[in-house]
Amino acid sequence: MPHVYQAYGLTIASTIPLAALVAGSAPPDVQIHPATITPKPLPPLTTNSTTLVSADDIRITYPNIGTFLVRQGSEIQFDLNSGVTGDVIQWFILGPMFGILLHQRGLLTLHGSCVGIAHNAVAFLAPSTGGKSTMAGTMYSRGHALLADDITALDINDESVNVLPAFPHLKLWPEAATFLDHHPDTLPRIFATEEKRLLSAQVQFSLDAVPLRQIYVLDDGDHITIDRLPRQEATIELLRHSYCAQIEGYVTPPEYFLRCAALARRLPIYRISRPRIMEQITEIAKAVEDNLAQSIDE
Repeated sequence: MPHVYQAYGLTIASTIPLAALVAGSAPPDVQIHPATITPKPLPPLTTNSTTLVSADDIRITYPNIGTFLVRQGSEIQFDLNSGVTGDVIQWFILGPMFGILLHQRGLLTLHGSCVGIAHNAVAFLAPSTGGKSTMAGTMYSRGHALLADDITALDINDESVNVLPAFPHLKLWPEAATFLDHHPDTLPRIFATEEKRLLSAQVQFSLDAVPLRQIYVLDDGDHITIDRLPRQEATIELLRHSYCAQIEGYVTPPEYFLRCAALARRLPIYRISRPRIMEQITEIAKAVEDNLAQSIDE
């Protein structure tokens, strides 16, 4: 019997356990299972992945891991190298494969973390190691609900822009976990060979969609400042932090640009410049809360 879960507004049936997800029971929208995948992309010549894109699916081969196929927003197949464990495959599925699957289903996927503050969603965009999970973890420690870590999926229609909650876990570096009063040695590692730890964030977590109110782009600076971006610059930042736009040949640039430009017209998008000093992150979180409260009052 497959394991059944819920995430991103979908019911997911998987032949392997995906412990980070919330259990589900409805008929599945997505099937995850092993398969012999042919043809495969050419084996990578470096440590980078290789892709093969068709009209119906995308196939990605990772060195030392195997090949994944994501088809029509409803299926993820995996064809693994010998010795690859379920703990490893879980994060490839819940990371890049789900980013692709959600894109195939017509959602706009951003490389960012997201929290719920007083029934409003606030997203933080940054590249890898840019501090978005630490920011979300800090907001969560201040009593706000976690909605997503790493992939923020947006359901955009004429009436609203909604965040579809992912799963109640945060991926944190040991320094961030310690600052948030969690001893790293008590938290499981995401991968046995890496330092990042997994923190459960069950409190206040809900699978209900939440309207997106603001987006913050995290950047480095000497002082803490929050500045609203002009629409053109906001569009460029949305493109830069789109989850699937970095996969060569996968998205249609004009179409994706128009979607990001439309979102930049509808929502305020800010740049947070701040020193990368852990002791100041509480001050940054307070500045975000104040900025949100002010925008709601306007």
